[in-house]
Amino acid sequence: MNFKLKNGNLLPKDSSLYLQWREEVAGLPEEKRLFFAEDSPADLFVRCRLNRLNGACPYLVRLFFSEKDFLIDIISRKCRPVFTALVKDSFSRLYGQSDFETVGRELRLLKRRAALVIALADLAEEWTLFEVTHALSVLAEACLRIAVCAALKYYANRGDLVLPDMDNPEKDCGFFLIAMGKLGARELNYSSDVDLIVLY
Repeated sequence: MNFKLKNGNLLPKDSSLYLQWREEVAGLPEEKRLFFAEDSPADLFVRCRLNRLNGACPYLVRLFFSEKDFLIDIISRKCRPVFTALVKDSFSRLYGQSDFETVGRELRLLKRRAALVIALADLAEEWTLFEVTHALSVLAEACLRIAVCAALKYYANRGDLVLPDMDNPEKDCGFFLIAMGKLGARELNYSSDVDLIVLY
C-alpha cells in the first residue's frame, strides 16, 4: 500500500462524517470490510483525506462513498498507474461507440473517477502542479475525442454524413476541434472552462 499521510490531521472518530463512513463500510462484502477495518492503513488514509475535504469539497467527499471499489484501487497502488489505466481503458472501450446513452453514462463515470484520483494525488503532493494540470487536460482531450467520435458515427449511421473510415471516424472526416486557452496549453485547472473552436 503506497500513500502519504502528510499535510493533514485525521478525521475524529466521533465525527458524523466518519461515523457515516463506518456505516458504509459495514455494508461491504467481508474482504472489503477487512480492507477498510478501523485503524487499518486504508482507514487512516480515508480519515486523513476526508479531514481535509470535509466542508471544502462536498463533491469529492461524496465520491469517497459512491466510488469505494475504485478507492480501494487508488489506495492499493500509486495514483499515476491508476489514472493512466483508467483513461486508457475507458478510451479503448468507448472510442468508436455510437450509442449516446452508453457513452454519456461511461463518460460521467470516467469524469468522477478521474476527479477523485487527480485530487488525491494533488492532496498527497504525489503530483506536481504541472502533473495535475496535465492530467486534467489529458482527461478533457480523451472525453472530447470519445464524444466527437460517437457523434460522427451516430450521424454517419443515420446517413447524414459520410465517413471515409468508420473504424477510425476522426480520420479525414473534415471535422476539427481547436483547443483554446488552458486546454490548448494543456494547463487546465479544476475550475477551467474548455474553450473550443469547432470547424467543419
